[in-house]
Amino acid sequence: MVTNEEAIGTVSSAKPPITGSPIIIGGGGGGEGGGEGGALENKIPNPVFCEFDEAVYEDPEPQGNPRRKRFENRGLQIRSMVVNINGDTIDLSMFLRQTRGTVDVRCPGSNNDLRIFGNPLGIEFHTGTYEQELGTHKHKSRNSFPSMLEINFDGLNIERPLTGQDNWFIKVNYVRAAE
Repeated sequence: MVTNEEAIGTVSSAKPPITGSPIIIGGGGGGEGGGEGGALENKIPNPVFCEFDEAVYEDPEPQGNPRRKRFENRGLQIRSMVVNINGDTIDLSMFLRQTRGTVDVRCPGSNNDLRIFGNPLGIEFHTGTYEQELGTHKHKSRNSFPSMLEINFDGLNIERPLTGQDNWFIKVNYVRAAE
């Protein structure tokens, strides 16, 4: 599984003009691995997770029941977007001419999809599916695996199938909307 630190380290060459508190969605990493005696065996993929700072992207109803929620900051808009799939990093920041748009990670089943919004910058997911790990900013599913990545901003429309075998993450960062 890709951690926040790994994601930041992996995309160090993609430096936005102004950095902030990133939103990261990722998971996967299954496939064939080395077993005992050099035999190959399947590794269990990591379920989808999202990671963001709740002090920056506020919970609209902190005491509410688990449901689909949109955590956002009305003063922020997307500035950079980096996608990494199986070690191949693509910086899509220069294609973000307009900040209105979405990044969707589709997962089979009910309440498993995640969505990042560009302006205002935020993330939407079901808090019952993606429970927060104690003491961290990570919200992780127990059994959601991706089927499709969709990126839709003005002039930028990408669809890419994903599986539990893919090791992937998407990292977005911000600039203050007034800048």
